[in-house]
Amino acid sequence: MFTEAALANIIRFYGHAMQGFMGNYLEKNVQAFTDLQSQMAEQTKNFTPEMLTQFMSVQNPVQGVLGSYAEQSKAMFEKMQEQMQKNTEQMFGAFVLKK
Repeated sequence: MFTEAALANIIRFYGHAMQGFMGNYLEKNVQAFTDLQSQMAEQTKNFTPEMLTQFMSVQNPVQGVLGSYAEQSKAMFEKMQEQMQKNTEQMFGAFVLKK
């Protein structure tokens, strides 16, 4: 499912400060992809092959689903970045010297 390079990078996060964020990010992305796949299957479950061919040629639903997935993934990544920023500010805020 993943390339060797992607797996190596995922493994590198083990024991790293980013481990908790990365695991959560990957889990949410896989869940979002699974949800979108289920929605697509539900929408097309009663389609005949002819109907499915027509549906694919008119709307290109795969592109819409992938676009939606990409937007969700982007939002999750931005949320992860915001959380990291807050954690960093909290961690280093203790080291700031007051006058």
